[in-house]
Amino acid sequence: MKGSYIGKKPSGYSAISASKTGTWEIYDQGQMVRDTQWTGQPWEVNNGYYLNKKWTVGLGETFPQSVQFNDDGTKFYILGTTVKTIYQYVCSTAWDTTTASYTGKFFSVNAQDPSPTELFFKSDGTKFYILGDNNNAIYQYSCATAWDVSTAYYDNKAFSPANQETSLYGLFFKPDGTKFYVVGTANQRVYQYTCATAWDVSTASYDNKSFLVSSQDTLPAALFFKSDGTKFYVTGYFSDAVYQYSCATAWDVSTGSYDTKLCRLSGIEGNVTGLCFKSDGTKLYVIGTDLRSVIEFTLSTAWDVSTNNGAGGLFYIGSQESTVQAVQFKSDGTKFYIVGQTNKTVYQYSCTTAWDVSTATYDTKSFSVNAQEATPGGLFFKSDGTAFYVVGSTNKTVYQYTCATAWDVSTASYATKSFSVNAQDGTPTGLFFKPDGLKFYITGNTNDTVYQYSCATAWDVSTASYDTKSFSVTTQDGNPLDLFFKSDGTKFYIAGGTNDTVFQYSCATAWDVSTASYDTKSFSVTTQDTDPTGLFFKSDGTRFYITGQVSDNIVQYDLPLAWDVVNAGFGIKSFAVNLQETGLNDLTFSSDGTKLYTVGSTNDAVYQYTCSTAWDITTSVFNYNSSGAYGRARIVTQETTATGLFFKPDGLKFYIVGTTNKTIYQYTCATAWDVSTASYDSKSFSVNAQDTSPLGLFFKSDGTRFYVVGNANDTVYQYSCATAWDVSTASYDTKSFSVNAQETSPAGLFFKSDGTRFYVVGNANDVVYQYTCATAWDVSTGSYDTKFLNIALQEGSSTGVALDSSGRFLYMCGTTSPQGVYQYSLV
Repeated sequence: MKGSYIGKKPSGYSAISASKTGTWEIYDQGQMVRDTQWTGQPWEVNNGYYLNKKWTVGLGETFPQSVQFNDDGTKFYILGTTVKTIYQYVCSTAWDTTTASYTGKFFSVNAQDPSPTELFFKSDGTKFYILGDNNNAIYQYSCATAWDVSTAYYDNKAFSPANQETSLYGLFFKPDGTKFYVVGTANQRVYQYTCATAWDVSTASYDNKSFLVSSQDTLPAALFFKSDGTKFYVTGYFSDAVYQYSCATAWDVSTGSYDTKLCRLSGIEGNVTGLCFKSDGTKLYVIGTDLRSVIEFTLSTAWDVSTNNGAGGLFYIGSQESTVQAVQFKSDGTKFYIVGQTNKTVYQYSCTTAWDVSTATYDTKSFSVNAQEATPGGLFFKSDGTAFYVVGSTNKTVYQYTCATAWDVSTASYATKSFSVNAQDGTPTGLFFKPDGLKFYITGNTNDTVYQYSCATAWDVSTASYDTKSFSVTTQDGNPLDLFFKSDGTKFYIAGGTNDTVFQYSCATAWDVSTASYDTKSFSVTTQDTDPTGLFFKSDGTRFYITGQVSDNIVQYDLPLAWDVVNAGFGIKSFAVNLQETGLNDLTFSSDGTKLYTVGSTNDAVYQYTCSTAWDITTSVFNYNSSGAYGRARIVTQETTATGLFFKPDGLKFYIVGTTNKTIYQYTCATAWDVSTASYDSKSFSVNAQDTSPLGLFFKSDGTRFYVVGNANDTVYQYSCATAWDVSTASYDTKSFSVNAQETSPAGLFFKSDGTRFYVVGNANDVVYQYTCATAWDVSTGSYDTKFLNIALQEGSSTGVALDSSGRFLYMCGTTSPQGVYQYSLV
């Protein structure tokens, strides 16, 4: 049965009669490879197969160990120790992982080793090799079709390097197949071997040559060589970095030396396990167990990992300063500046793309402030770039500097102007000026307070005086490290070092901190850095940046709603992204498939996404716009555990149901299909008398009936509305249908557009079941079709199901991390 049958042929298999649409899909015994494939029927779930489309394209493998590309970069492969399987992906743009999709092709290596740690392909794609940590061996396989793992088979050839290394993690072959290399965590050495017959591991012998990498990392996890053998690279699981080495004699590791060059991964991936390079050395790819994502770096100098430009919203500044304290941007976003306490120096960088730190490079321009302040903590630039200011904890003083050339710190000089803030705080950490230069603000971690000052002469700190106005942030964080104000002075933000969080505040009177209050809004940056010291916002409030002393990175976050930190997202260029909701319970589409909606139990909101290609979830993006409205409708006032969602066909109303109140609530959208314009209709209907755990909701196309599936009784219940689409006029029809024989934990419900079929998904079996109604829209006439689609390989805790308007595609969501929507084809 297509999409669910794996392992053996169906009993009584025979030719399909001419009256049937399509044919059986048959799998070889013990293989997960299709022999035949057919065109199915819409609305038939037993014809379903996974389209390998998932918006949150988290890997099926929860502990990935290796990533490898084919020779032209159009395919890559993932191997891990959880499923013990190689998964094959395709890139529509070569070497660009953001264009990747799963091909539905895979191959299990569990029969050889249940703990595979590395994968390597022969250069022509006809063979690949697996490193197994359980048996301490290298296993050899062949592909009947080059680069197609679904055609693979084991060659019954292996080699054990256990005499050298008993904890194997990295493997690499010389391009001609005459040599290979391994690295492991037991001895922290790269070992070299020769094959008497090229590419035949059974003919291998140890060369008595090795190279120790423990001085860089005691847990080496992956290995890669430059194409000419003059360089090699090792990932460190302990230090989260890629280290670069050179061989005096090509392909001879005994002549190796450390280049003192590395690419730091902390703040991006904390448990890196695999790496590979683009064939010309201009791109580096890593994978790890934290994000379970392929992360791409661009190298401005080929094969030099120290020249990486970061991954997505991140740039490494540790080469200049290891204890960075503050970050500031030029007003147009084309440059940024940092200051730190190791070198007491302001450093200057340029962004090829304005406001995008992943395109940054160091300008080789700097200015030391050590003569004035030995522990600088805050930095701020005048809006025209002709002056900047520094505050620090040694002298507790704001110092003023002048740039002879605007925005060029190499032309800076001390203006011999300063102002002491010691009377307010003995450890000032952050500094911010009002755009007209007539006020400035500092925060300090002695008193955990923001203090306000005025300048009699704009931008001249020597004319400053304390306004006797302040605001304590100690309730939010006992170690405020930096602050930033919204451009109109109505909001400000604190980066806190105790909780590693950005906190948001409002001023009742603009630029008056004594009128401030906490917005009860914050965003944790702990995944990227556990010591955020600097904070800066893009001029339109749609992006903010933090610097941290742990990762030595500047990290970039996007805000769906300008100046609102609650829904910030750290965007990295990778194959996986995160949704807004981590307790995903249901999904639905607009009638034309151009919008996707989700609801869940974590954030108590309906989220809205736009599909640039109708019904294709891989093209979805979260909706927001510059006016401040964005794709979310809060429903927490009505229900705190929303489990079901349904839209009226014209998009002007939607309905939710949840397990807290066991009630259906009705909402109206002022603009069709735009949930940001929604309001509660003050209309509801309780289904508690039928089921105390309602999870799925669906309406008849004319709004005169609706249906609920409940987890308490494993039953679909039918209701009627005296007034169409008005749930306050609803009544129970005393009609129901039990799905208990198929699913003991039903969670999602969907009907065919003519009401002759319905579908139920549950998280007991992670299967979509199909039912037929003898009388359309009457569930009491339902019967099980003995047709189903097994979705367990994609989701282990299924909560929602939907189909497109023509029944061609089926969509499913669930709560298993990283919470995504999966797409299947029924034709």
